[in-house]
Amino acid sequence: METALHTFEPNLSQEYFNLALAVGVFLLALLGLFLLFRKKASYEERNRQRLLQMLAGFATIIALGISVGILYNISILQPIRIYSDSVETGYGKVKFDDLKAVYLHQAQERSFVSPDIEVSSAHLLYMEEKRGKAYLFSPENYDVETIVRTLRPMMDE
Repeated sequence: METALHTFEPNLSQEYFNLALAVGVFLLALLGLFLLFRKKASYEERNRQRLLQMLAGFATIIALGISVGILYNISILQPIRIYSDSVETGYGKVKFDDLKAVYLHQAQERSFVSPDIEVSSAHLLYMEEKRGKAYLFSPENYDVETIVRTLRPMMDE
């Protein structure tokens, strides 16, 4: 087994916070759903109770879906390991010879009202294989500038 020359760990603190929030909403909505189904409603309140049961059910399903999506995202955000001849990410291992490009891509978000105004921008790490497969890594999760500074000289060798 080859030893990694450089390892870049992802910052998952925001992901874990979002997961805790989604699981909390799921549990609260599930508790509310349980209590609404246990409560007997009078004839006048029957329609309101059914509507609240439906809304609590939707909130439960949505929170569960968000939790599963965040868990999937956490499973993909693995450490980036750089070896002497390849780079390994959560998507797999790629040899330097198979990489077409590695650079920082500036993503800009424009205003919906006035497209001339830039709302926000971020530098994303863009890695493209020669066969066309591309990977984007966010600066929210990785130190993308350091990764690019480390990868470029190794690819040129």
